[in-house]
Amino acid sequence: MIVKKILFIIFALVTSFFYAQAGLASLSKLEFKQTDGSTFQGYKRGDEWFNWVQSERGVIVLLNYKSMNYEVAKIEKVNGELQLLSTGKIYKTEDNASGYLRNTLRSKFDLQNIWKRKVKKVRAGMGEE
Repeated sequence: MIVKKILFIIFALVTSFFYAQAGLASLSKLEFKQTDGSTFQGYKRGDEWFNWVQSERGVIVLLNYKSMNYEVAKIEKVNGELQLLSTGKIYKTEDNASGYLRNTLRSKFDLQNIWKRKVKKVRAGMGEE
């Protein structure tokens, strides 16, 4: 009985440690503002190591820290690795979003793989792997 309690405590500590590693983005809808004053509704996705915005319409958007505008994203291979990159096109809700990267099963899979690779690099840099 004591062994089961000890194993349960160890399991709880280990799993809580892994869940506490990265803060997840908010699940609630937020308003994002472009530098021209226009706004759009969306959701923060990812964590502190890898994050993006998903618009209310499902378009994947990245913040360009130089221009401080939210731009449409794309997934591309760079040096053999998938990367989430900005297209340079400022996201506008009134645009026809048919050609934009959307939150689909394929993009979720690609984003998850990019996130796993980034987390692995961060952990390796912290001496965890």
